[in-house]
Amino acid sequence: MSTRRFTLAIWLIALAMNVGYVLAFDRVLEVESDAEGYDRGAVALWEGRGFPVSGEEGLEPKREPGMYVFLASVYSLFGHDVRMARIGQAVLASTFPLFAFAIARRLSDAGVLPAAAPRLAAALTVICPAFLFYTGVLMRETLLTFLFLASLLVLTGYVSQPRVRRLVLYGALVGLGALVDGRLMYFPVFFAGFWAVTQRSWRPAARFLVVAFVVALVVISPWAIRNYVVLDRFVLLTSQQYKGFWLATNPEGILEWDWDREPLRSFRDLPPEIRDQKIADLAIENLRDHPVRYGGSAVVRFFRLWFSGSNSSVMPLMARSTAAAVEARDWGYVALKLSFVGLHYTFVLGGLAGLVLCVRRARLYPLMPLVAFPAYISVLHMILFATPRYHVPTLPILIIFLSGLVTAVAEQGTVSRAWNARAEVRVA
Repeated sequence: MSTRRFTLAIWLIALAMNVGYVLAFDRVLEVESDAEGYDRGAVALWEGRGFPVSGEEGLEPKREPGMYVFLASVYSLFGHDVRMARIGQAVLASTFPLFAFAIARRLSDAGVLPAAAPRLAAALTVICPAFLFYTGVLMRETLLTFLFLASLLVLTGYVSQPRVRRLVLYGALVGLGALVDGRLMYFPVFFAGFWAVTQRSWRPAARFLVVAFVVALVVISPWAIRNYVVLDRFVLLTSQQYKGFWLATNPEGILEWDWDREPLRSFRDLPPEIRDQKIADLAIENLRDHPVRYGGSAVVRFFRLWFSGSNSSVMPLMARSTAAAVEARDWGYVALKLSFVGLHYTFVLGGLAGLVLCVRRARLYPLMPLVAFPAYISVLHMILFATPRYHVPTLPILIIFLSGLVTAVAEQGTVSRAWNARAEVRVA
């Protein structure tokens, strides 16, 4: 099958699966928790009341504007119809296999991945449960993953052929992604350091950082200016971007915002700015008083990020625990839940194994963007707060590496032969 026909077929299959899921389960999909806040803020924006400064009760963290704008755009076309918002996310998710194919194809052309890896990567991305399930949740994962994959495609192209226009486009996409989730804003800083250290080449890394970061700053500058006008102080993206730092440092191991429990209870009724500052001060105090505990919990957060959940719980019918289903002898549910969990961990563990294999078989340089981002997410959430959904944008990368592992083993016949094989990679 030609490349054009293959990609069209993959896209149509992904589109049918994602839209079909949203339509089939629309009645059981709910808008709750963080999604309820995004929906409420998007309605306010759609109705002309502007961006929310705080939650209805002053307890909800301030957010970046991207998700509000996305939902409000849908509502401006179709009214307050969350099903249409989910369909919009389904359309975005249907492009993930195309991005995976294009990125893997670029690495295959560079000799880093076997020739069959791009098609396998696209096919595996179609059946990734997390991408499917998050189309039904009005949260940032789908939109953020779309923008990240677009930026990753440009970044891999820039690494292979460093052209200024690609770097400018990459910076613009980073800025757009940061308006959805501010954590994406600082990846260019991490990547520039990763580049300089691993390649011992400071000048191109510094050029990359300056241009990409400045362009990203230009993209987000209207939002920063708006914040200064509305809040009367400088706020780049969100005043509560690192609010979760308290969750990472508190010695009691609290993992949720329980406002009826001390010490948060004492802060509950304070003005938002004062409350946020007190929480930040308390986090610094916890870090100073309990550094050893914080260091140990950082390791725990690494495993919590990658191995403490399969994201199947965001699908309402899969929210029940496996243990409860076993106790009830609901074996059909158990089989389905274990299938989703097994598939997810195949992507995670197989992707990490494929990452190691690909780095062993070829030079690191063309793989830098794909290696650096999972490392960045890991470091970031070892420092701050970790939950399994934060690794969703990395799953296409892990699927690409898993595809490299599977196709390399298929070509070599055994894992040991694939492990010991070397690929000659010429980088332009």
